[in-house]
Amino acid sequence: MNLIKALTPQDTEEVKPGLFIQKTLQGYRQVYPAAWNGKINWKNFLLGGKFWKNFIIFLILMLIAFSYYQETKVCREFQSSPCKFLPNLTDYCYKLDSEETLKDGEFNINSIQIDS
Repeated sequence: MNLIKALTPQDTEEVKPGLFIQKTLQGYRQVYPAAWNGKINWKNFLLGGKFWKNFIIFLILMLIAFSYYQETKVCREFQSSPCKFLPNLTDYCYKLDSEETLKDGEFNINSIQIDS
């Protein structure tokens, strides 16, 4: 009985069946009590009163994150290998592949020209 008494909100009135309002300092607000008249309202107890609103907001945020991932997938694919992504650049890519790949810190002395 103490649990039901703790779940029943204070200063609450039932205006119509299923519509509850609670008096606050600013006025009245709609509440979804987990217990009323000594009985537990299982829907409000488990899901809360604003479950669908919170669920829709969560769904919208997940869709935004998914669309961001899909939009940046092309950029990540291009960044990993631009020659495979754009086959029209075969001449440019062939020149890159034919040159020696240098390790970090090495310099290609043959390509440096010094004007004297």
